[in-house]
Amino acid sequence: MRVVSFKEREIKLQIELSNPLYVSFDPLYRDILALEVIDPTYFVSALDFKTTVLKGTRLQLTIDQPLAPADAVETLKSVNSGAEKANVLATSSLPVNIVLGASLKYLWGMVSSLQFVVYMKEWKVNWPPNAKLIVETLETIALGKFIDQEKIKRKVADFYGL
Repeated sequence: MRVVSFKEREIKLQIELSNPLYVSFDPLYRDILALEVIDPTYFVSALDFKTTVLKGTRLQLTIDQPLAPADAVETLKSVNSGAEKANVLATSSLPVNIVLGASLKYLWGMVSSLQFVVYMKEWKVNWPPNAKLIVETLETIALGKFIDQEKIKRKVADFYGL
């Protein structure tokens, strides 16, 4: 085992094993990596320069079995093929999203403007007759008054037997 880096808040250790496939070979009994502080003088608090980690403090980690080289290659292949498929899907849907996003932006802007104009007649303002006619026409369009709702209700009631 060797120290790879020793920083203010972390220590990175590298453990070299003769055969990593022997680590946690039995799935019922996982290997445990235990670290114990023997000399606490290296672990001094930066706040008061006195407090240290207690001598004998232990840290235990269970280690999972590593992948065999053949399994690791298969896993990487499946991840790469999935990434390629996702990339093709995202790239092909980009133009469609741009077109739909732009057209929906204008559509929502038009609907908002139409609602604003239709409800302007609620203001206490004297409107000229031609403006009243335009607002009433737009109201018919905005509120769907041109659709015969009674006819649709009858058809739905007949279909469901109500």
